[in-house]
Amino acid sequence: MNCTVNNLHRPSLRHIFTIAAIAGLAACGGGGSTTGPSVSNMAGVGAAYSKTFTVNIAGTSLNQGVTVTTEPGCGAMTLATGGTDTQQSFTCTLNAVGSVTSRVRNLDGVEIARLKLDVPLPQVTMTMTQVSSGGTATGTIVVELDPVNAPVTVNNFLAYVNGTAGFYKNTLFHRAEAGVVIQAGGFTSSLTPKTTGLLPPIVLESNNGLKNVRGTIGAARGSDPNSATSQFYFNLADNTGFDYVDANNPGYAVFGKIVSGQDIADKIGNVEVAEVVINGSNPPATLKNVPVNEVRITTISQTK
Repeated sequence: MNCTVNNLHRPSLRHIFTIAAIAGLAACGGGGSTTGPSVSNMAGVGAAYSKTFTVNIAGTSLNQGVTVTTEPGCGAMTLATGGTDTQQSFTCTLNAVGSVTSRVRNLDGVEIARLKLDVPLPQVTMTMTQVSSGGTATGTIVVELDPVNAPVTVNNFLAYVNGTAGFYKNTLFHRAEAGVVIQAGGFTSSLTPKTTGLLPPIVLESNNGLKNVRGTIGAARGSDPNSATSQFYFNLADNTGFDYVDANNPGYAVFGKIVSGQDIADKIGNVEVAEVVINGSNPPATLKNVPVNEVRITTISQTK
């Protein structure tokens, strides 16, 4: 008896899905009991790194101890409430990219259906506005992140991007060095330090094989190598001096690259700048290369 498993509906994010029924098992009329659970349709929704992923299954006798796992990515998935004997949903937070397989098993642990899909590298889209008439540093940058080589740094950045407090909204690009680097994520208007919502500092991942070449994004930090929090920078040139050398010269961690909007990054780097005293700093401190007309992040979100 042949068993065909089809998508319930198209997923909200477009991926290529390969869905297979398991030949010779009870769900397909194979050598086991014919009264156990069977799966006729299976679909994945929202397959994005660090986001909630849902597997919907349809069939018969699904209340008889059916479980779903997704590996790599999240292992055992959580059964959603409101399911029936013919419809069930399972959820998890995906923490893998590339090829991922979801498997349905019966109460005996026998696999009765599977779903294969490809999880893309995460992308973040940010829109900047220069606060001036006819500001040139206004536009959108799309960044592709690399959780394979820099998982801690990527997860930290996405925690700020996806956090309910909207941490990065209206934060400034407070450093603009033409043909070198631009930096953001630590100050709001009038160079007021952003303190509410800061997460604990993260371990430095600079020795990960990723280089500070033009168009990459890196994590800014203080003198302590393990002090990066919310601030990030874009390389406008090949900044080899930022790369890891050894334990005494650990450099800065790259965790992704610009895939769209490099021209906007360059325009931010070319705005008029000045030295400015940090608002409320004690003792008084001065920042160099601060845009005279503020460049703010007006929107930012994970778009893939």
